[in-house]
Amino acid sequence: MGHGDATGRPADEQTTDQQTDEQQEQGTGRAFTAESADQYEDRPLGNRRHMNFYSRKWVRPEDLNANGTLFGGSLLKWIDEEAAIYAIVQLGNERCVTKFYSEINFVSSAWQGDLIEMGLVATHFGRTSLTMSCMVRNMITRKTILTIDKIVFVNLGPDGKPAPHGYTEITYLRDRIPKRTTAPIPRQPITEVIPVQRPEEATSIDIVDPR
Repeated sequence: MGHGDATGRPADEQTTDQQTDEQQEQGTGRAFTAESADQYEDRPLGNRRHMNFYSRKWVRPEDLNANGTLFGGSLLKWIDEEAAIYAIVQLGNERCVTKFYSEINFVSSAWQGDLIEMGLVATHFGRTSLTMSCMVRNMITRKTILTIDKIVFVNLGPDGKPAPHGYTEITYLRDRIPKRTTAPIPRQPITEVIPVQRPEEATSIDIVDPR
């Protein structure tokens, strides 16, 4: 029989707690377990019981809508960025693009000063794609804010076309993070600078060259 600590907990529970703490310190995220799911009003669906919540946001005044609650557009921007990072880590390629969002279900909201956390988990690896589900929850009210059943990202090759990624399972490590050994991905210029000899004659489509 294992020995307990001062609280009377068995030694195996202490070991589990230690392993969880070590996992968090290594940056592998905090698993959304059945115990944590029970603390929320809206129970997660399916594989979301193993969802990791990596990112947290502090709702600030600039994130609010006219009603004084969290603006949905701000939240979706955060989710898309988080999903892109997740896809890059899972597929080992910085050339990943959003393909599809299923129904976005807003369950509740958040107020200024609330802390929210975003969770993602891969649910399917296609030949060139990755499907994930998402949940956002309010750490203050302990309510689910939003759920998205399917978000699909596509892996692209150097030519900008869908390319096989070769993965079939989730990684919880950092072994697939792309290592840049060459120049960054070339970017097309956003606009072209048109030198203007006489600034007073510049039109709305011209960009004055300060030189």
